[in-house]
Amino acid sequence: MEKKIQPYLSIGIDIGADFSVMAAALPTQEIIGRTYKILHSSPRSVQGAVDHIRSLEQRYSLPVKIYMESTSIYHLPLYHRLKDAGWTVYVLNPIVTHANQNINIRNIHNDKQDTRRIALLGLRPGLKTSIIPDDEIAAVKALLREYHAMKKETSMYICRLKNQLRQIFPQYLPLFSKVNGKASLAVLSHYPSPNAVLTASVEALTELIRKAAGKGEAMAQRKANDLFSAAQEALSFGHGNSGITFLIGHYVEMIRILDERTSAVLKQVKQSLSERPDSLLTRQTTLLESIPGAGFLTAVTIVCEIGDFSAFRCPKKLYSYFGFDPVVRQSGSSATADLRMSKRWLSLRQALLLYAGSAVCKLA
Repeated sequence: MEKKIQPYLSIGIDIGADFSVMAAALPTQEIIGRTYKILHSSPRSVQGAVDHIRSLEQRYSLPVKIYMESTSIYHLPLYHRLKDAGWTVYVLNPIVTHANQNINIRNIHNDKQDTRRIALLGLRPGLKTSIIPDDEIAAVKALLREYHAMKKETSMYICRLKNQLRQIFPQYLPLFSKVNGKASLAVLSHYPSPNAVLTASVEALTELIRKAAGKGEAMAQRKANDLFSAAQEALSFGHGNSGITFLIGHYVEMIRILDERTSAVLKQVKQSLSERPDSLLTRQTTLLESIPGAGFLTAVTIVCEIGDFSAFRCPKKLYSYFGFDPVVRQSGSSATADLRMSKRWLSLRQALLLYAGSAVCKLA
């Protein structure tokens, strides 16, 4: 026997960066009055929204359920404010709300229409809602997303550095296995052009490479001699100017700064977990680390992105969450044979599984 759903007022909120728009709908799918604008920077406006919902609750003698769209991180302050006021608050994935945009014949898209659509969507039984992680997971998740964003930015600067070197010093890149390695960055910070390398002494270059790389004297001297030879070759093939020389030094400094800050962020992540060894986040991270190919960073990122494994009733649901489920297009007796992954979710999750899978292949 199906459980009977009690009627309720559906409050829909369309979230923006600086303000949100709110609308209310009766169980009969009738929109109540006008929309209400909430200014995030005004405590009076936020309190006015709380008072407005409270007045609707008293006027119609119905319980209230609040639905808002997940918009980056902008929905979180309002979500917690309304939840602290005692209401049940649900967050909707944009995929769910966007799938219901074309319910009218006219193609209208504005804040008022969107918030009314969300309010009506909240009355639909069986509506899929998102899970908001607790503060511990949310804190680590924010750190990890910043870590991966800075790593991506570092890769961008490394590509820019390589492009400039290919123009002014194309013989440099084969000399180092990583252009962003300690020895390479030390050389480029002191000698960002072939002419600068040629003005240095072999002894100074050797000592610089030895200290930066932490290797022996013989290796450093070989590398210094190779640098001199490459710099001489660059005089006949390679072209630069003062702007390129400046940019090489600039990119080196940016790479160093980003490396330093990403290490600090990762240290904070590890400290957050070590301070709570019995927390669900720490235990699930440790469990995932036991899988071959899953290191600490991969494990903790997956746990934070998923939030709560209990939300998935079977592995198939988790598979779809990562965007690995196939796209199915079928109508009548025709069905497409071109099966593709949906890739609907965050690319970070897919990349993490790719890295883990690559590591497993190496171990095999």
